[in-house]
Amino acid sequence: MAKSFYCTSCGAQVSENEEKCPYCGAINPVGAEAAYMNKLHKLNKTMSQMDDDLEETYVRELKRSGVRLARTAGIVILIFLILAAALLALEFLY
Repeated sequence: MAKSFYCTSCGAQVSENEEKCPYCGAINPVGAEAAYMNKLHKLNKTMSQMDDDLEETYVRELKRSGVRLARTAGIVILIFLILAAALLALEFLY
């Protein structure tokens, strides 16, 4: 069972886990700190997951760009070979 205290502003009995007094809205430092730390923990967890997702995305994009580069190099080499073969064929014909 949660501890309770009396609000310094209105005198109502309030649970220690409450961020604010439900009657007058005065801030409860102990509850507010606990809520803040909980939010901070969730944010930290979300950021950790985001880091993992970003790393996976970076690796995937790096692989894709490598494949694109290899294809482009292959096409350039193929065009060069076709042009070289055409020039050789022209020399043999004349």
